Amino acid sequence: MSVEELQKVASIDLEEEAYLKPVSNRGIGFYNLDKNTAQFQFRVTKKDKPLLISDKNVKGYAFFKAQNGSETERASTSGVLELEFIDPMRGLVGVTVPPWFLKNVTNSTVLGELYLSLNDVGLNGKDDTVVLGTFSFSVRDSLVNQIESDIKVSYIREFDEWRTEVESRFEELKNDIGNTQSLIDTVNQIATDSIAKINKAQADAISAITDALLSSTNSIDLERDEALRQIDAKRDAVKTDYDLAADSFNKLSDDKTQTFNNNVSSANQTIDDKVNAFNQTLADGGFTTSSDVDNKLATVNWQKYKLTNEDGSRILLDGAGADITTLNTGQYQTYNYVGMPANEGDMNSYWNVDISTGADNVKQIIATLSYKNKQFIKVIHKGQDLGWKLLTNDTIDTGWLDLPLINGVIPYGSMYRPVYRLINENGLNKLYLKGAVKNIASKNVAIANLPTNITSLVTSNMPFPQIGSNKGGISTLIRWSVTVNGAIQIDGSSMDTSQMSPDDFYPINTSMLL
Repeated sequence: MSVEELQKVASIDLEEEAYLKPVSNRGIGFYNLDKNTAQFQFRVTKKDKPLLISDKNVKGYAFFKAQNGSETERASTSGVLELEFIDPMRGLVGVTVPPWFLKNVTNSTVLGELYLSLNDVGLNGKDDTVVLGTFSFSVRDSLVNQIESDIKVSYIREFDEWRTEVESRFEELKNDIGNTQSLIDTVNQIATDSIAKINKAQADAISAITDALLSSTNSIDLERDEALRQIDAKRDAVKTDYDLAADSFNKLSDDKTQTFNNNVSSANQTIDDKVNAFNQTLADGGFTTSSDVDNKLATVNWQKYKLTNEDGSRILLDGAGADITTLNTGQYQTYNYVGMPANEGDMNSYWNVDISTGADNVKQIIATLSYKNKQFIKVIHKGQDLGWKLLTNDTIDTGWLDLPLINGVIPYGSMYRPVYRLINENGLNKLYLKGAVKNIASKNVAIANLPTNITSLVTSNMPFPQIGSNKGGISTLIRWSVTVNGAIQIDGSSMDTSQMSPDDFYPINTSMLL
């Protein structure tokens, strides 16, 4: 069994707030014989969230005082006890009530308080302290401490009777030990006889081992001689096989060498013949000239205009302030040109430019600003510049996100989860709301707050109507609005407040431009 299994732990929640509350009495009780097992665990919160505390940022103490104690008779206060930080991420701390204090406050009600102080490691005077409420518990006297005096006398008398019985048994044991002397003499005689038998058995075993050793030695010598004879015979056979194999290999090597030399001589003669024939053809003018190649290329029907570099990459150009429309057909990487799309990049920005031309003074220019992933097109039709047009769409979509509900409002059901979505398309912002809520008890109540990135886009209150619950056969009309503060609230309803119930249906399905 581990130490933790014997601990008696009382758990208490404490809130860091500035409101006095009655002394907490949770029926907690310990006994004056509890030793190192009377423990408290406290979950410290602030605004219903765990307070992140540890020995790195605060110091924690506990103090206990008996309500009906007297310092003149025995100490009725515990003094300052340091807290143990059990789980800093959950705000969980603990303290063990000392055993001596439990004994001093027997049959008393004890008050306790917790204190947290900033850990002023740099001694900067930052030792702010907060008191986390007051709680109480009881300490009772254990039953074993309440045994009556006549029962104690009975236990003492019974112990004396047991003692007399033990002394009588001890005397009998001494007499029995005296009778064992004769048994010891008998055992000694048996031991002497056994030693003599062991010595004889030892001598017989040594003689048998010696005889076996001599026999084994002779057998080993015979087997060794036979093994040496077989090794010599095998060696002679291997030497004969090796000599035969060596002679065969040498003959084969000589044959292959002669064949290789013959092939080399034949190859050299063939190469000499080919070189002489090539030189004769060259002298006679029998090969194609560069002019022949140019004439042949001129007759081939293929693309002959250079659009890119030799390796297929774009042609890099420094415009030096020239207009981009002066470039001819090609694929370029340009900078320092004028006439590019307005408010996009600067003179040092790199543009990937594709230019094609046609008849009647027609030119098409496609320009891509790579670091913004934006693409524009310009058409010059019969000499008239029609200006730049954006080809790419710049859309930002948050997707559907849960609305942070407030004021006790809850979703109407799993099929009506309240969510919002913001889509920015080329600078145009559109807000979408959908879902439904319930548990609204009055009008003019806010149900959620939108995040700041949406609140900053709301320049005026944006009202929208919805059809709610059916009351007496008539559908309820509800006026909602998204305020400039980012709140989604009910401005009014066609139903009277007395008709409102927590299960009423309040949908929020709408969209609006911001």
